[in-house]
Amino acid sequence: MPLNPQWAETQVARDSAQVDRKLRQIIVWTAALSFTIAVYLLCLSLWGGFAIRELLLILPALFGTVMLGGYALRALFVVVRGRVSQLEELARRDSLTGAYAGSYLRQRLHKERDRALETGKPAAFAYLKFIGVEYVNETYGHTVGDIVIRELAGVLMRDTPAGAVVGRFGGQDFAVLLPATPLDDAREIMEKIWDRVCGFSLDLGERGVITGMNASIGLAAYPVDADTPGEITQAAEFLTMRRDPKPGVHVSTGASR
Repeated sequence: MPLNPQWAETQVARDSAQVDRKLRQIIVWTAALSFTIAVYLLCLSLWGGFAIRELLLILPALFGTVMLGGYALRALFVVVRGRVSQLEELARRDSLTGAYAGSYLRQRLHKERDRALETGKPAAFAYLKFIGVEYVNETYGHTVGDIVIRELAGVLMRDTPAGAVVGRFGGQDFAVLLPATPLDDAREIMEKIWDRVCGFSLDLGERGVITGMNASIGLAAYPVDADTPGEITQAAEFLTMRRDPKPGVHVSTGASR
């Protein structure tokens, strides 16, 4: 999963290289077939008086043309499909951190609500506010602040289980959707992430080492504690004590660390 601000550019470069390879293959195969057809036409001019031979020579050429056309169409389809998938993925991602954008997370919440109602297995939803980023911005500048946010987002994406959706709502606010995950299991996951955030450090060389990061994490069940994406977001964010964030993991049942 991408964890650096050049993620989008890297993906574009990789896909562009794939497109170039496909186009080169088409050109090579076209040149090869053109040479083959030229040879066939030369043979036809030499043996023009033999209808059977003409037919035997023309049919393979036509067959080869059809095969190349099919290959070219298939290659172009792969290229177009790859481009579409790339653009869709870029639209879903936050360019700084590689986390999903808030709009995509809301879409997933809609789908997760339907799945939870069908299966009877609620999802866990966590809202995170990283504490200390504003101090980093004021002390070291916003460039370093962006690096800190990117690295903290990396902690989220590396330490959440497969199937989890990590999104960014802007600034130092993130959210994690854990499909079909009981609150007890989700709390254990988020407490490990909190420990990782508390132990975070960033060596800036001569400028020193950044430590002392923290997070306030609100954890709720979806759609048990709220029925819509907006409601569950507000419910979990409320647990983080938005105006005066309190470090730790705060669960909707009232139990907190």
